[in-house]
Amino acid sequence: MKMNAQEIVMLLIGAAISLFSSVVTLWMTDVINRTGRIRIFYRFTGLRDYISGWGFFSSEDGGMQFVVPVLFEIQNTKNTPFVMRDVNLVLFREKRIVSEMTQITDAERYGSNRIEYGLDNGSYSFVIEPHSIKKVRCLYTLKINQGEIEEKKFEFIKLVYYNENNHRVEKTIKTISGDWNCKNFGTEIKWNIIR
Repeated sequence: MKMNAQEIVMLLIGAAISLFSSVVTLWMTDVINRTGRIRIFYRFTGLRDYISGWGFFSSEDGGMQFVVPVLFEIQNTKNTPFVMRDVNLVLFREKRIVSEMTQITDAERYGSNRIEYGLDNGSYSFVIEPHSIKKVRCLYTLKINQGEIEEKKFEFIKLVYYNENNHRVEKTIKTISGDWNCKNFGTEIKWNIIR
């Protein structure tokens, strides 16, 4: 059976329409899966029985310690998982990084109570499943000696993490006078949203 030129053209047009509709369907599926939002809420809390707030505290060796216990609530209303890897707090003065805070992964014990920070085995990397909310308790500290106070003064606390494409994301969450004078800022009652 021999095909004429008109049949070949019709066959090619049909194949092109089929390919185009497949590409459009894949694109539309991807757009629909990306609809929704990621919202990150946080509250600066306390360390239960130890410190009833967050802030600057003197340490036993004569230095200073900045302690920030944070409760995050991450909401994913998308159809795809949301990844936050190496979630940390970073201190900034103007546009310069002063210091990254230390992520505390060890569990604390108060009598029979046990408080764990981060997620599985103290991980500070989170995967938020589609259409879900995840609550994570984190603890960040920075300890300095008296000679470092001037160089470690800061103005901003930023949340820093890496997304699923390994891109660094920075969001300012607090503007404070990081002058290293002893101060307890207390516990926040209301949730704050990261914009």
